[in-house]
Amino acid sequence: MGNDIDIKNFQISDGQIGGHDYVDLGLSSGIMWATCNIGALKPYELGDYFAWGEVTPKEDYSESLYKWGTMFNLTKYCTNPTSLKTYGKIDNKKMLEIEDDAAAVNWGNGWRMPTISEMTELKESCEWEKVENFMGKGVVGMVGRSMYNGNSIFFPFAGYRADIRLLEKDCCGEYYTSHIVSSYPYECWALYLRNYVGVEGGYSRYVGQSVRAVAILP
Repeated sequence: MGNDIDIKNFQISDGQIGGHDYVDLGLSSGIMWATCNIGALKPYELGDYFAWGEVTPKEDYSESLYKWGTMFNLTKYCTNPTSLKTYGKIDNKKMLEIEDDAAAVNWGNGWRMPTISEMTELKESCEWEKVENFMGKGVVGMVGRSMYNGNSIFFPFAGYRADIRLLEKDCCGEYYTSHIVSSYPYECWALYLRNYVGVEGGYSRYVGQSVRAVAILP
């Protein structure tokens, strides 16, 4: 595809759900992936950042301002992995409820944040290539081309937000799933893109990351 991938070689959209574009990657799950991040209108725009389980962007992503508490004082989405340490109010919720899902709240119409398995399906179903100048916009990111139908999806390296800082822009992309890490509930799972693509745990929930929505065709 090359580092100056041209718009003519990129599948922009296969249609819309609730006014938002999706691409059909031919996945066995039937999942349709949004072509851009929540808060963006085009694939090359970075969009908004969200703490995990919060539905609005903000200026300061400090731990003390996280909606669901601090590391050992969680008020929601808290498991009890060990009797030696507790992380707050145990409710054993491991997956976002719809009212705390940034994609569902902001886009509606069946859009939601992806699960771990859906992120893994995406990772394993595409051939990935880092690009430095997507569509001539000067945006760094990763293009995934479906091994099933040849359609493509782009994830900009939007970095992440911690307190009031934007970090690692143009170096990596971090995209939340809807799941916490059960053995360490203060962390969650995310799609990580740099020089490789991985679905990994270990991301602090209070940090502001990108959100890419998924949906099933109505």
